[in-house]
Amino acid sequence: MSAVKVSSKYQIVIPQDIRQRANIKVGDRIEFVCFGESVYLVPVKPMSNYIGCLKGRLQNTFDREEDNGDRPLP
Repeated sequence: MSAVKVSSKYQIVIPQDIRQRANIKVGDRIEFVCFGESVYLVPVKPMSNYIGCLKGRLQNTFDREEDNGDRPLP
């Protein structure tokens, strides 16, 4: 775990080992996410990075019930 100090301008430096593990580069955007009193820094990556990441993982291997028409439409 790495600890950093907040500057007088409320700035922090992300430690090198964390930047390398999260593959954070100059110019990347970081999202701050709060859960209670905890703050998480999440790198925002472009959607193009995720093209093909689910290929072969989305297989419909379950049977669906027949629609009997009793349920109202949303």
